[in-house]
Amino acid sequence: MTAVGLAAGAPVVALGFALNSDPVARLGAALTIAGSVALAVYAWRTWQTKARWTTDPGWHRFAIGGLVSAIAWLEVGMCVAAGRVLMFGSDPAGWSVEAVTGPLVVGWIGMTIVASATHLVPAVGPGDQAAHRRQRQLLGRFPVLRLAAIDTGTAALSLGLPFRSDAAVVVGVVFVAPGLSVTAVLLATAIWVGSGGTWAGTSGSGAAAAG
Repeated sequence: MTAVGLAAGAPVVALGFALNSDPVARLGAALTIAGSVALAVYAWRTWQTKARWTTDPGWHRFAIGGLVSAIAWLEVGMCVAAGRVLMFGSDPAGWSVEAVTGPLVVGWIGMTIVASATHLVPAVGPGDQAAHRRQRQLLGRFPVLRLAAIDTGTAALSLGLPFRSDAAVVVGVVFVAPGLSVTAVLLATAIWVGSGGTWAGTSGSGAAAAG
């Protein structure tokens, strides 16, 4: 249902707009909502099977917390996007870029990329086991602060853009920009470490639990 709903919903909505057909557009929106709900159920069932972390808590915290946040923002974005189509049909008022930029572009896509990369770089990226350990320590720095910054900024953008609030948009950028930028720098450094570089700041166990 997740794959069918999310994969088929968007093109059906687009077809409805192209044909100026309210029923087709609303069918696509319903499929999208069904796929989003199915994904949330799947994520919840997966969460219930996870074990306790025994090492690298900061790395786990950002990777898992980021992916959970990404799914949550996807749900918000899909509710906004599909809800507008259900309400307005194929009318141009049924689609708004500003309404979905925060939750879907920044919250879902942005968070999915950095959280997935945080998990994958030490798992399948360059380097031996010792390098991967240093990568996990590096990527586990300040996990809660980075997650809080990105999520807070995404929330501000999700409100500021559709409601034309410059203050909220500024707050969103102030929080999102450093959260994503710092994470990008950590990822680049981790890749460099795996490629043979050294990073003194990754030594010690305290960094793994920072934040």
